[in-house]
This record gives sequence, structure tokens and C-alpha cells, in this order.
Amino acid sequence: MAGLDAYEQVSIVANAPAEMKGKVHRFEIRSELDGVSDGFGRRLLAKLEDDLGAKLIGGQGDIIRIAYHDRYLNAPLPAALLLDFISALKMAYKDRWSVRSVELVVAPFQEERGGFNRPMYVYHNWPNVPDRTSAISAAFDYCGMDSVLHSMDKRDAMHARFLEIETDDRHLTKIWLDQGFSYWQAQSPYRQNLRFPFAGEPNEQGQTIAKFSVDLAGQTFPTYLFVEQ
Repeated sequence: MAGLDAYEQVSIVANAPAEMKGKVHRFEIRSELDGVSDGFGRRLLAKLEDDLGAKLIGGQGDIIRIAYHDRYLNAPLPAALLLDFISALKMAYKDRWSVRSVELVVAPFQEERGGFNRPMYVYHNWPNVPDRTSAISAAFDYCGMDSVLHSMDKRDAMHARFLEIETDDRHLTKIWLDQGFSYWQAQSPYRQNLRFPFAGEPNEQGQTIAKFSVDLAGQTFPTYLFVEQ
């Protein structure tokens, strides 16, 4: 993306999504979360709660539902960052955690045909939808969480990428992510460190997602998060 396009994109997303109805907090993120991917979730949670000056998840009741909506969750890296953040939430709110299954609302994507564009690295898309489903499910299972993937046609799915957290005393927290977890890029001087076992069995792919550790960096332009409480 050229520099001009990047700044045009920022100007579009600087305001809160129109769907928001509650109290909204706006966050501009640049390099604050840069670092090793293992620990990204804790850094993100700390950033949100420090700036809010309060707990991210309000209410007093148990957390009973978590759902993430993202039409473009097609590659291992953003899936790993999502998992790391939800794992951080589970640890931070362990006394209130009663989530049976994490819900993921995704969309189909165009599958690669032939062997010329086979995926190799963590930022590449899975070659097909079933591989994505089984790998992400295995990753959550490895971390002790059940997950359910709901696939919707892109025309029917919401364009916004957001995480919903609901408690049994009807407190709802929504985190809207301008570019989802795809904003952060994996970095290494050695590309082999960024390889992903796309040809491996689901359990191997899932463990790689859950245990993945690579340096992360934001892009040259900021991304925006909005917390609705």
C-alpha cells in the first residue's frame, strides 16, 4: 500500500463505527504492542486497561460468551494473535471465566488452485477453508478452550472486525479493531523462522499457532481500536 493510500485509510477509520451505541473509548495504536508475539495478548490487555483506568470487562457476573467477527481471518498469524489475546483474558479473569465455546464468525475465501502459490509463511492464507477451520479449532483446543467457527458469506457478514464479551449479568463489552489482528506484521532476518506447516496435520498446525513466537511490529501508519462498554 502506498503512503498516500495509508493516510487516506487512517482518515476514514479515525471515527468510531456507526454501529456503536454505548460509551466509547478510542485508542490509537502504533508501536506500543511491538515485541514477541508470545505475550502480545497481555500487552494489549494492559494497554487497554491502563488507558481506561479500569477493568476492560465490567459487571460482576461470570463471562459466558466471547465472539469474534472477522471476514478476513484467513492466515495463521492473526489467528495466533487473537488466540493469545483471548488466552490473556481467560487468565486475567479466571475467577469469572465460564465460556463454553469461543465463537468465531468468519467468511469463506478464494482457495488457491495448483501448486504455484502454495502458502509457506505465517502471514499467508491457508490453502482452503477446511484447513483453516481444523487448524484454528486445534489451536484453541491446545489452549484448553473449545471453539465454534460460523462461516457466513461476505455479503452477509459485517464488515467491521470486533470482539464481543458478555457476562451473565448482561454486561456487554465490544472491542472494535480497525484492521483486526492483521495490522501486526511478523519480522525476522531469516525467513525460515516465519515458515508455517501448512501441510501438517491439524494438531501440528494448532500447536504451532498456540506456541508461535516471533517478533511483531506495527505498520508505518496507526491502527485504531474502539472499546464500547
